[in-house]
Amino acid sequence: MAYLTIITGSYDFYDPYGYFASAWNDPNIYKYEIDGIIIKKRRMDRVIITKEGQVFKLPPVVAPVARNHYIVNQTMGSGKTILGVEHLARVHATGGRTGGNVSLKWFPCNAHKSPSEWVPNVNSLKDMENARAVTILFDDIKGTISDWATSEARITGAIVNASRKQEVNIIFTTQRVVNFVPPDIREVATNYEIPYITIRDQRQESPDKMGYPVEMEILNVSANQIFLGFGAYNGLFADGCKIRPTPRLLSAFSTLEIAGNLSNPKEDIPGINENMGGQNEPYVGYNNEIHVFKELESYSGTLSHLSAKNPRTHKADIQYIEKGKVYLIDVVAINRYQKGNRYYYKLLTDNKDFQADYDAAVKDQVIRLLAFTFKKHVKFINYKDLVGKSGRVDYGKELKTKSKSAYALFSPALPA
Repeated sequence: MAYLTIITGSYDFYDPYGYFASAWNDPNIYKYEIDGIIIKKRRMDRVIITKEGQVFKLPPVVAPVARNHYIVNQTMGSGKTILGVEHLARVHATGGRTGGNVSLKWFPCNAHKSPSEWVPNVNSLKDMENARAVTILFDDIKGTISDWATSEARITGAIVNASRKQEVNIIFTTQRVVNFVPPDIREVATNYEIPYITIRDQRQESPDKMGYPVEMEILNVSANQIFLGFGAYNGLFADGCKIRPTPRLLSAFSTLEIAGNLSNPKEDIPGINENMGGQNEPYVGYNNEIHVFKELESYSGTLSHLSAKNPRTHKADIQYIEKGKVYLIDVVAINRYQKGNRYYYKLLTDNKDFQADYDAAVKDQVIRLLAFTFKKHVKFINYKDLVGKSGRVDYGKELKTKSKSAYALFSPALPA
């Protein structure tokens, strides 16, 4: 099931299990060394390093208001956009699809362009309605509704439908929740995240000009305002980690673009599905997998397209079960290149560890196969024949003799 996370600078929550109180009251003093400056602080203390190298403790922005009840009240620059982009960066790093109303460096439409030319890839309701298996960031949801010249009801309907039915993970940022996020969206929220920057360094530049965010805690709160723990939510749980933003992350996005008009989108702004490496291709390699999947549909086994169900985390692209045997199949592309008068082929296997996967397959009593399309025919190679190989694997005489067709491996389905 998809998740809908609201990142907010200010919110209140209850801590019935004492998870937050344990960190808030932690008496231990932790030592940091940041580019020559030594800092000693408790975990949840907020400090800033000035341009002159002085260290000051900032007043807390968390207040206990009753037993196990806390309120966080932050102004602009609390790190909401950074946290939202961190979410997208994690998805992008594992091959998942991402979109947003902010401009991100890795969007195909922004390739080889300067940051001043970057554009978002969510620019219309059509983009939302057509989105499938993607994680989308809406930075400043209240401003988005205003800038896109639409009603709360209209955008809420598109968002809620995408989240519930189209495997679309959605992340919002907002300064506050009440009066900023439409009630219907709050009703289906999975969780809330509150960024809490504990160390800033004004000697380094930052997007908000408030000082480089050296360290950020993330307070994770359930939809019914119960403190869940620390760290970013991934659809199942908060990972418990702090964020230490890198220059690469902070330089990967721009919030300076002019928002498109949702009611009358420009024709020349690419939508989310035009930015994903192929017409309606949910993620890189999807069309190759579909070709193999359709080939296997004509055989008698039971099929599951695992990577389509969860592009980020899957044990294999396709699972095929026949006569009690379980086949885990990964699909790769094959490239042809010319050397002299001859053509050669390479399997693009990325950084797959065939030895580890084969050992795990033997232990689990499953069969792992690599699949690819060679001269319009689907071929399969057992992982045991790929041990010791990696990267761009030569598809020469050795592997050609070991590759098999689906017909040689599986039983054709009986006529209906």
